[in-house]
Amino acid sequence: AKALVLTRLAATAALPGDATQGRSLLVRALEAADQMGDDLAKAAVLGVVAQGATRLGDPVQGRVVLESIVRATDKIGNDLGKARVLASVSGAAAVLGDPAQGRAVLAEVLRAADTIGADFTKARWLLVALVEAEVKLGNAAQARDLAEQALRAADIADTDFARIRVLESVAGAAAKLSDPAQAQVLLSRVLRETDKVADASLRPRVLISVAQAAGKLGDSAQGRALLEGVISAAETGRGEAELAALFLTLAETAAKLGDSVQARTLLSRAAQETAGIGTESTKAHTQVALAETALQTDDRAQAQASLQAVGAMRQSFGAKVVADPDLVRTVAVAASLDQWQWVTSMTDMLSTDSAKLDALSRVFAVRKSQARIR
Repeated sequence: AKALVLTRLAATAALPGDATQGRSLLVRALEAADQMGDDLAKAAVLGVVAQGATRLGDPVQGRVVLESIVRATDKIGNDLGKARVLASVSGAAAVLGDPAQGRAVLAEVLRAADTIGADFTKARWLLVALVEAEVKLGNAAQARDLAEQALRAADIADTDFARIRVLESVAGAAAKLSDPAQAQVLLSRVLRETDKVADASLRPRVLISVAQAAGKLGDSAQGRALLEGVISAAETGRGEAELAALFLTLAETAAKLGDSVQARTLLSRAAQETAGIGTESTKAHTQVALAETALQTDDRAQAQASLQAVGAMRQSFGAKVVADPDLVRTVAVAASLDQWQWVTSMTDMLSTDSAKLDALSRVFAVRKSQARIR
């Protein structure tokens, strides 16, 4: 309850009016948060206060509040909580409205980040926000250096799980860099580091992150070159569900990069991996994703096949295998394919009225989108 009151107090600063008064309210919220005993709850409140600082309409006042939040992290004994607060402050600094004020705040964030003991925690929960903020504020070189520093941390990680989580974050950070060539070089290094992950079933998670980044580089040639590297590395992965998710992501990326032939080839591989999944509920969930990706790659035949597979599984096994949220997504696919009989029958299969309303709202959204295109 106390956290809720503090959150509302911080949000008051978003109201139009006196920036000085708004700052005063935020400072009061900071003082009250300082009395909280739960580090993670305190971190959550400080994150909300950081967002309030961006709404003051005065970059100088906003900077004062954000730097106060950074100082307050000294009293957070939990590395995860501290990293989350600093990530919120980084995002707020990037949108203060004055790059000079924002860069000053980020300098304080970097100093505070050095007090986070675990490199894993810093890379996992702070890196992407910090890199994105540095890029937005014109510090491209600093952004690249931060990502490379995190990559070195992955190299010395003591477990496969820690390594892949850091590599996922580095891939996400690379996608934020403003120079596609630099991003591509960094992502290629992430691919090489993935080879060091001994558990082959974990590798697809990193490769998915790299593939997603390839589609965001802003340079299709760089993206396609990187995509080829990911496709080659995919053969070293293991696990039907993991590989199905990877090849779905690869198909989506190929479509984004304008290679429709490659997209369909990768989608076909995803369908093969999906067929081999042994757990029915996992297979059903993946079939839904396969149907959605097939629509994105304009493979209506595959979308139709997956649609029918999901419908048959729901009829045979019920909601324990095909959960309502997955069936709602399938209804939207059916509407996109103009399969109105399936829309009706699948909606009737849903267990609750709220799920049926969700399905109908998605159908209306599909129809509205189709009307705009036509």
